[in-house]
Amino acid sequence: MKKYLLPIICLCIISSCRHSDQWEVLCDIDSFIDERPDSALVVVDSIDVTRLVGDEEQAKYSLLKSMALDKNYIDLKSDSIISVALDYYGKRKLSKEKMLAYYYDGVILFNKKEYHESIISLYTAEQYARQLDDKKYLGIILLTEAHIYTAFNIGPKELDCATEAHNIFAELGIKKYYLQSLYRLATAYQNNRLYDKADSLYSDSYNPIMAFGDTSMMKNYLMPYATCLVIQPDKDPDKSIELFTKVVRDLRRPMDIRHVSIFAYAYQLAGKPDMADKLLKKVESSPDSYYWQFRIYRLRGDIHKAYDYLRYSATHQDTTVNNILNNSILQTLDDYHALQSRTIKEENDDLKLLIVIIALSVLIIIIVAYMIIKNKIRKFDNDALLMKEIADRQMKNFENDLNKTQNSISDLRAYIKTNKKSQFAILRTLCEELTLIESRSEETSFIKNRIFPILTSIISDRGANSEFEKLINDYTDDSMKKLRKEMKGKMREDDFVIICYFIAGFDSSLISRLMGKNIGKEDIYSRKHRIKKRLKESNINIVAINETFFDESEQ
Repeated sequence: MKKYLLPIICLCIISSCRHSDQWEVLCDIDSFIDERPDSALVVVDSIDVTRLVGDEEQAKYSLLKSMALDKNYIDLKSDSIISVALDYYGKRKLSKEKMLAYYYDGVILFNKKEYHESIISLYTAEQYARQLDDKKYLGIILLTEAHIYTAFNIGPKELDCATEAHNIFAELGIKKYYLQSLYRLATAYQNNRLYDKADSLYSDSYNPIMAFGDTSMMKNYLMPYATCLVIQPDKDPDKSIELFTKVVRDLRRPMDIRHVSIFAYAYQLAGKPDMADKLLKKVESSPDSYYWQFRIYRLRGDIHKAYDYLRYSATHQDTTVNNILNNSILQTLDDYHALQSRTIKEENDDLKLLIVIIALSVLIIIIVAYMIIKNKIRKFDNDALLMKEIADRQMKNFENDLNKTQNSISDLRAYIKTNKKSQFAILRTLCEELTLIESRSEETSFIKNRIFPILTSIISDRGANSEFEKLINDYTDDSMKKLRKEMKGKMREDDFVIICYFIAGFDSSLISRLMGKNIGKEDIYSRKHRIKKRLKESNINIVAINETFFDESEQ
């Protein structure tokens, strides 16, 4: 069973890493969601979430779903969808998906009016966008942050965000976002009471925005522009009424209570109180309308009602509370920055401590490794010295054995040489005696009867197959057989015979007698000299030959 365990584990890991057939659909949606958000939403809604495999697919689906809804102007007020993406990408390294997860989390929190949490998520997304150098989404994030600062009446921060976003989209040339940044910047100027700049931007962007054809963009542009026309010093209520009417009648988009109240105020400014009252009936009980009702009744000269609505408005929107809120959102960011700084400092402190611990650990490991290596080297040196001593002893013993062997070989060679000569000593003696007593008649018969047969056999028995040469070969390791093979064609037969006699230990006088009457002693000397020369030239290396013709200095 154990041998199947590893393959099963590997198969499970591979299966968990494999994407489902929905992955390609998700990746395809990602490629066109910006250009065709309505189509992207249709495709996203068609995905069977039960077929999604793994956390990555679930996270990508939740991110694309949130993006598609937002790009189709469907305000999400629940974080149940984006939370899956935020949990997954938030734990991983920096990526576009991680930045988008924080951005859409901020958008959803903004829709829920949880502005403090929203600004933290948006600010985090902004920092990631800057790190990724994703200018497009940096501009989008800044536009959203500007909305939060608008809600808290923090004009300078709103203007900073809107200005930077406008510069980004002017550089990128993305028409949709460039137009959005135009009216968003105009609104920021308006909220900072820079009405001339606001009116100029609103006027310049009117035709391009209306020609673009995006009804949500038109509404978001027309309502603040219409508001600006009735609050700026050079008021134009008729133009304001025209813009508000376009939103309601042409675009068929509902307006919130505040803008309905401003619409009524525009009618009052235009001298149409009946139309103003008609609109006020829809919102007169709402606190968001109190301020504008105060302004309407003040225009009418109804001081008592104007005072009442001013008091209502003050109660609803107290200056002190407003200042607290203004500071609150900035304080949230300051607290977040401080928390980040503390976190970074703690992380740096932890990192420094970790580096110190690692450094000490490495130092300890190096010291331990050094001691181990040093001990091993010392042990190796001791073993090497011991082995050297053993080797020196063995070499000394080998040298002694070699010297003994060489001495034994020298003694053996001397013995063999002496023994070979002694083997033929009797024969030599008999031959010498024969030559000495040949003139004596009284001994002639005896000597001839004893040694003549031997001399006759030696003299007549010549050549490679002779009994005498076989005897020489038997006692000298086939020296004559080897010599004949190596010197074939280079020596005469008499030379081989003379060599046999010299190996047997015969001297020149005896050899001359054995060779015949025509060969004298001097001839034998000459032949020996010539034979020796030929042997030397031929580099003959036969022991018996070398011992016979060369002394030790010549061998």
